Amino acid sequence: MAEGPLTSDDVETLAWLSRAGLEGMAPEALLAAFCERLQDGGIPLARVQIATAVVHPGMRGFSLTWWAGRGVADSQTFGHDQQAPPEWHRSPGAYMFANGINAITARLDGGDRAGPWFDLYDELSAAGLTGYHTELFPFGWSSSADRETQIPELGVITSWSTDRPGGFGDELARLRALLPLFALALKGGVLAAMAETLMTTYLGQDAGRRVLHGDIHRGDTRVLRAAILLADLRGFTALTDRLSSETIVAMLDAYLAAICEPVQRLGGQVLKFLGDGLLAVFDDSHGNRADAALQAARESLSRVAEINRRRAAAGEDYMILDVALHAGEVAYGNVGGPDRLDFTVIGPAVNEAARMEAICGDLDRALLVSAALAEELSDRSGLDDLGEHRLRGLERPRQLFGARADG
Repeated sequence: MAEGPLTSDDVETLAWLSRAGLEGMAPEALLAAFCERLQDGGIPLARVQIATAVVHPGMRGFSLTWWAGRGVADSQTFGHDQQAPPEWHRSPGAYMFANGINAITARLDGGDRAGPWFDLYDELSAAGLTGYHTELFPFGWSSSADRETQIPELGVITSWSTDRPGGFGDELARLRALLPLFALALKGGVLAAMAETLMTTYLGQDAGRRVLHGDIHRGDTRVLRAAILLADLRGFTALTDRLSSETIVAMLDAYLAAICEPVQRLGGQVLKFLGDGLLAVFDDSHGNRADAALQAARESLSRVAEINRRRAAAGEDYMILDVALHAGEVAYGNVGGPDRLDFTVIGPAVNEAARMEAICGDLDRALLVSAALAEELSDRSGLDDLGEHRLRGLERPRQLFGARADG
């Protein structure tokens, strides 16, 4: 860290950064407020950019760009399948990673060109900027998530530009003295958002948030009435004997995505993937749970049918989706061993849904509905009464309905 005299404004900014980091302030809000504080304190900023890597299923990182008078005017995300643009490989950031350098400072207005010159400098100079400083701050968190740039750990690349004649002056030392705490505060916000994303991605929206906010005691459950959706892909086991693991995983991902999207959009929680199927529950927070579950099941079947039409036309293998819908009381919460817990639903209603799904093939029905769920539907006109059927492990036969996939 560069050393220099700190003003009273700088001392206040350091205290503010500490509070912002402890609160986990969102990166965009943190950057905007920090830049405004620096400007008010006499540091002549014209443009600032930060870029950070994250552990996120949908992206490998993001960048934010702030301009004086405009605020955070641009934000970008970088997907896992998105190639790094050619300009990245010719950028100061890539140069720092390749050469083990943490900071570069440059004049952009025709002054002394010490060190390498990058295409970015010409772009910034053409925009009227005169001085540039970039600094890298690793977060101390190793990660293999970014397969495109091969950056081995999380961190942030920051760049700071001025349009002051002659570039940065003595105030650059003040700026550099503040940057480590800014990076630490940014890390707090990034990791807080990352934790919530990973929790909700791997556990489900509600379950993930409950765990993150302290619902972590083994055996703690609450009883709720829910609509249960249990889906299974028929033919998966046979395909695993013939197809490569890469083909199977890609195929399974496509089918599960077709089921998950309508379930989640209609308010359901996907609590568990069961190899070639999934378990989801619906409560009344998004309207009638039974109606939502039935609509999600029908949309899932329609989406899978479309996948199968495309695959059949291409001469590829495909799988049949079976769905069972039931309603009843479930225990929702923490179940498992002392150091390995699952946040899920258990109870007789879940077991009954599984037994129903197991006879979809025998009844030649892709969608089975229990009498308990049928009673909660606002419209039962799309149901066919299939009579009573015995379910494995249950004493009494159960009345079942077949639901037409198209309603």
